[in-house]
Amino acid sequence: MRLAVLIVGIALSIILGLQTLFVYVLSNATSDETTGGAASVGLLVAFMMFVASALTIGLPRTAAIVFILAGLLSLMMAAASRFSDLYIWGVVSIVLGILAFIGWRGKHHAEVRAAGERKADVDRAVAAGIAAATFPHSETSP
Repeated sequence: MRLAVLIVGIALSIILGLQTLFVYVLSNATSDETTGGAASVGLLVAFMMFVASALTIGLPRTAAIVFILAGLLSLMMAAASRFSDLYIWGVVSIVLGILAFIGWRGKHHAEVRAAGERKADVDRAVAAGIAAATFPHSETSP
């Protein structure tokens, strides 16, 4: 799950970055300050999505938080401007945040399960060591 979020998140953040860069250049050419401001925020959202994607493998809970913050920022800016594509990118970012959170839960449960197995192995080894020390085998000397 986390690897899929990583790959999809990086690809979509690059697409968003290129799209908002194009909108930013065109808005400057037409002197549309509102759309230019929205495109600037779109570049920030693309950067946040890229960073969140990079954090997905090692820190999936942090990645989920960054994805959701980027999505909320995108939705707020879409509501305040004519750059309506930010609605789509906001929803996509929130969905990636939810998937990163699911990936974190899976990683967390796997770590807890592995810790329980290690503890059981240690307990068995200690019990075997105590049993061997309590009931020594008699050895005959030749």
